[in-house]
Amino acid sequence: MWKNDEVDEYLEPDYEPIRHSLPYRIIPISGDKDCVQIITGKFKGISVLFDKVQFKENDDGLVLKFDHTVYENKEDIETDGDDFIQQIGDILVHLIKISHMQ
Repeated sequence: MWKNDEVDEYLEPDYEPIRHSLPYRIIPISGDKDCVQIITGKFKGISVLFDKVQFKENDDGLVLKFDHTVYENKEDIETDGDDFIQQIGDILVHLIKISHMQ
């Protein structure tokens, strides 16, 4: 999907880095809240908080539904388009997958 070098992602300072090729990192923002910061590409620098995340079944199978909040967008990059939603959705799917591996 994205052509990037692998990136280190640190979930917390004590964790071993998780190697992946998705262009994001986890940034702690307060207490028990973390945001996802996109670090390459068209949406570089945008940080997102995932709110409500759920799986719903429809005629096509299981669909991931989520609410999000743009936490930081210093460059005022457009975030209403399908390409942004697709990218953060792919990141969310990756986060769900790696959470089951630990």
